[in-house]
Amino acid sequence: SPSGSFHAPPGSPVAQHGHIQVVGPRLIDSHGVPVRLRGMSLFWSQWGGKYWNSRVIKWLVKDWKISLLRCPMGVEAGGYLQKPRAEQRRITRVVDVAIRLGIYVIIDWHDHNATAHSKKATDFFDHMSKTYGKYPNVFFEVYNEPIQQLWATEIRPYCQSVVETVRKHTDNLLICGTRKWSQEVEEASLLPLKGKNLAYTLHFYAQSHKEELRVKARTAMANGVAIFVTEWGTCRADGDGTVDVLETTKWMEFLEEYNISDANWAISDKSEACSALQPKASVRGHWPVSHRKKHSRSTNSRLFAHHGGHHASHHAVRRHGTGGLTDSGRLVRASLREWSASHHAWGTPTPKNSSGHSPGRGDAEDGDDDKDDDDDDDDDDNQKTTTSTTSRQDQDIVSAAAPLARVWALACSACLAIGLSVVWAGQSPW
Repeated sequence: SPSGSFHAPPGSPVAQHGHIQVVGPRLIDSHGVPVRLRGMSLFWSQWGGKYWNSRVIKWLVKDWKISLLRCPMGVEAGGYLQKPRAEQRRITRVVDVAIRLGIYVIIDWHDHNATAHSKKATDFFDHMSKTYGKYPNVFFEVYNEPIQQLWATEIRPYCQSVVETVRKHTDNLLICGTRKWSQEVEEASLLPLKGKNLAYTLHFYAQSHKEELRVKARTAMANGVAIFVTEWGTCRADGDGTVDVLETTKWMEFLEEYNISDANWAISDKSEACSALQPKASVRGHWPVSHRKKHSRSTNSRLFAHHGGHHASHHAVRRHGTGGLTDSGRLVRASLREWSASHHAWGTPTPKNSSGHSPGRGDAEDGDDDKDDDDDDDDDDNQKTTTSTTSRQDQDIVSAAAPLARVWALACSACLAIGLSVVWAGQSPW
């Protein structure tokens, strides 16, 4: 972890907000002001580890303007249970980078069966909270997505045990998953955990989960618990389908109305609709926004032209390789940049400094960290960088003057013109 007396970089989200606390159904910063954090989730560590590096995180901070990074450490299927030292090194590396950049970071025990691995999980969070508990940046997500486990007799006792372990070292925010792929938040609100600074996970995928899930979230908040959307997608619950702009708009309006923090799924080049990156996207960030050929997968490519795809030249595409942003990636990036340009993280207008510049979420550190980059090349999976170092993109593509609602409204109008996506049943496997 970062050594010595550490201070968040000036102007960074952590420098602005400091320690985050739960007060009723809201997150409050160290100044007593409601706070909303926005950002991205990485992909399962054992399968998406090539993007778990300092250059990607720096690019997300500088270009996407994230204030939050979620680190889903895979537990089963070749993850922590089989390779504990390798997975712990991987998550430690990216958490250290997030701390130095001054953004908030979620250490996520990415597991559907955590109740069966309670001893491993408790030992892991004991070590992580002892190591990182002194940093206000670090949150602990102790159970990604329970499935059919019961809240009262399985999920809650497991989470309570981890809460008590973490509280030996820190009172930082702790987030607990809820039943049925982290959707039954109203059930958890009726029998909440004991303790302070606790939030409950809500996950949604726009093409599958609609108003009925928002009703559950409203009920939970009315019962006095805080909701944290640590994972959401623009597409179907299985990670694929198409980008559902209309329902994504409704969800973004809901999260803004209730000041709920969120992390989008995911920084990955897997060939599915919810991935932010096209296949073979650079492992060093600097992804071109536009693409040179039409995606056969997406029916909504034209919706996102106004998000700035024309700013990435063919020359930029060649330098960055064949993989740029997907439709989902372009939409989410534009939303994050719009939010950062026009709001503080807690939702009030961003003040100008003496030069008239609105400080963004990446101004704290522009230079490359050679030490981190050397460490990234020593990845446990021996991932190789496939593209050359690239220059930064030309300009901000979303004007700070354009209200987010207008951007979404334009997208929805176009979506209606070509037909709404089919609603698919099913639950998230993530």
